[in-house]
Amino acid sequence: MHGGQIDDIVGLETVDPAIKLLSALQVTDPAKLDLTKLRIKIDSADAEVLKLALITVGLNRDVENLFDPKHSNGAIVKALAQHDDSIVSQYSVWAVLENRKLSINDLGISFDKLESLAPNIQSKLLHVVVDKEADVRIKNDLVIRGTFLPAADAREGLAKGLLGCYYDGLEATTIDWFGQEHEFRIKELLAEHFGRFADVCAPYEDEAFSILDAEPKLARRLRLGAEGKRLYGKIRAREGDGGTLDLFKMPVGDALLGGAPNLMSKAPSKSVLVLNASPRDETRLRLDEEARDLSEELQKVRDAKLVLNVVHHWAVRVDQIQTAILNSKPVVLHFSGHGGRGVLCFEDRLGNAKEITANAFEELCRLCASSVECVVLSACYSDSIASGVSKHIRVVVGCDGSIADDASIAFSRAFYRALANGLAFRESFDWAVNEVRLNLGDAEANKFSIKVRR
Repeated sequence: MHGGQIDDIVGLETVDPAIKLLSALQVTDPAKLDLTKLRIKIDSADAEVLKLALITVGLNRDVENLFDPKHSNGAIVKALAQHDDSIVSQYSVWAVLENRKLSINDLGISFDKLESLAPNIQSKLLHVVVDKEADVRIKNDLVIRGTFLPAADAREGLAKGLLGCYYDGLEATTIDWFGQEHEFRIKELLAEHFGRFADVCAPYEDEAFSILDAEPKLARRLRLGAEGKRLYGKIRAREGDGGTLDLFKMPVGDALLGGAPNLMSKAPSKSVLVLNASPRDETRLRLDEEARDLSEELQKVRDAKLVLNVVHHWAVRVDQIQTAILNSKPVVLHFSGHGGRGVLCFEDRLGNAKEITANAFEELCRLCASSVECVVLSACYSDSIASGVSKHIRVVVGCDGSIADDASIAFSRAFYRALANGLAFRESFDWAVNEVRLNLGDAEANKFSIKVRR
């Protein structure tokens, strides 16, 4: 900018010197500017000067001690978060987000105050948390809180931050959030997030197909997120009415977790509803791995005698159970999660464990007994609940004892693989138990039980 000689520019004689220098810093080598004239007293400076200074920091164009020779830029940015002007406060959070040298420790706003902040500040603060918070537990707690904020702008800021972020267990929050979200622009961002991370999170692929069926207007954002990934081809195949044919006359893509049957196949189909719950205050279960393993096994089945349309519902809350069952009308109802003697653990609105009693679950199964033929309870100590359910459902699988994740994964893939090959429920159970026995030994295999009502 004029070789740094900004005082010589005609028409800028009356402009505040600080504003001229800060503007010049954004496009000019600092060595060419006389920064000794830059004096910013944050207690008395005009808000416009402070905003411009924070923009300079956010653009990574700041020099050391930009604001004060005795204080670091981070210290001043932190102080400005408490400014009376909410835009100045917002810019201070944005500067932390964008500046490579600043960390989350330079934020001047306590997370404890999140719900009381202005929406524009909530938006940027959540974006910073997602991008720069190293502690996954803290990050996840704040993400969950962010999904419940009433201001759409705040939730949108969180969703934008998640476009570049995934960590193990996040799907329990985002999938649940998508189901509750009513703002289309936010659902677009979440759909793109699902597409971006479907390769590392199997539940996201399931959610993507559910979205394609229920909200086709979001297909473009799903494709945008999935571009260059395996999911992209599957989405295009689904949009082509079941898949296109390659040069060898084989279908491209596969049905939702159920394998891709030959296009001329007349095999009957059955729907399977899997209710997954791994509450955040309980030991994390490998439910996504179980779903991915099941999907891969069903895709390997040749000449399937039965097409299984498996639908997963993730982070299932107690108030979502009936809706999921009524919408899916499953033939097989499968629960994967934590259990105890006489209880199954679903989730509450905050993602914590919410117990369902044996009586309540038995009554639920009685209500859907006209369509459900088989219930699988892949949860520890669920055998006693299975006994009650068997009064109403013809085939019920339970577990007598504490079940390892590996055992649940092995049982599920073998049970549904056998069903797809045309075997009956009892035979499929035997194959599944043998799979566990082959891989993990007698102790784990003997924990599975089946009750068949004649």
